[in-house]
Amino acid sequence: MGGRIAERERGRWEILRTPPVLKHRDRLIGRGDPVLDRYARITFDKALVIGQPRAELVSPGHPLLDATVDVVLERFQPLLQQGGVLVDDADPGTVPRLLVYLEHAIRDGRSAKSGEPPVISQRLQFILLAGDSTATDGGAAPYLDYRPITAEERALIADLFAAPWLADEVEERALGYAVEKLVPAHLAEVKARRLAEIDKVEREVRARLTREINYWDARAARLREEERAGKEQRINAQNAEATAQRLVERLHKRQQELDRERRIAALPPVLRGAALSSRPVFSRRGRRRRRCRALPTTPRIAPRSNTARWRRSSPPSGGWASSRATFRPKTRAGTSKAATRVRVICASSRSKAGTRRRAT
Repeated sequence: MGGRIAERERGRWEILRTPPVLKHRDRLIGRGDPVLDRYARITFDKALVIGQPRAELVSPGHPLLDATVDVVLERFQPLLQQGGVLVDDADPGTVPRLLVYLEHAIRDGRSAKSGEPPVISQRLQFILLAGDSTATDGGAAPYLDYRPITAEERALIADLFAAPWLADEVEERALGYAVEKLVPAHLAEVKARRLAEIDKVEREVRARLTREINYWDARAARLREEERAGKEQRINAQNAEATAQRLVERLHKRQQELDRERRIAALPPVLRGAALSSRPVFSRRGRRRRRCRALPTTPRIAPRSNTARWRRSSPPSGGWASSRATFRPKTRAGTSKAATRVRVICASSRSKAGTRRRAT
């Protein structure tokens, strides 16, 4: 972006020159303090704020971070809209899903510098759309558990990209689910928090300004009586009455601002991008190379009271590839328990010439 930053201490940086594009963007979207030309120290760790010189904590809501995020989204937003293919290794299902991410914001009745209502809550929400026309809430950042697809896996699911359900009003389905489920929950959460804060601020403001108004009203009445008695005062009654009137106007103005803050409403959700989520795909060759493993059918584990030692019977003449072996638990006293049938599963029955695969 054209700026200069240097690390001075561990976890603390000095911004020698702030990029002009960030200062220009802050003038458009800024809600509070402006972006400075330089910063003596910044940090992203609250524990590192104290020092010489004192560092500014860059966190959500800081004008420098807000401007940077806005510029990055503007430049690289098309990459999100192009989409991608991810693999969910923890997905036990067999149906591929489309991960749709939407941006949803909540505003109130105030106006920002640009004339638009300020956003008081903004959230990136995720929806999982399946091929059977079902939609579910993806939760918070589900993509963190995904991984990029490999070239081999992409070749195996190439026919999935032309599936009809991927082109069948995906955006309308996602927006419809968001308006029905996600938006009301987000709005109710923000309203419950913000209205409680506004009510508390209103009580404090009204109590403080009312106390000041009563003081200056009483002061004006007392000064008026002293003026009638001919006493000289440092302040006359008219000035005291004007001060009380200014406080009354200030109270009304602050009350109107709080009323506008109470007008909380939800903005329409905006679709930002999508990614196809698939379960791990293995080729036949890959499945043949998987190691053999033994899965006990019943019981799954030996009783805790007995420390079982397993004794395997001799392999049958047909080999281990399609056989059923019998394992007999033997206790310390030598008493034989009931045999447990164990199915020996091998991903491949092929073996090298002159050798025999052993079950593990």
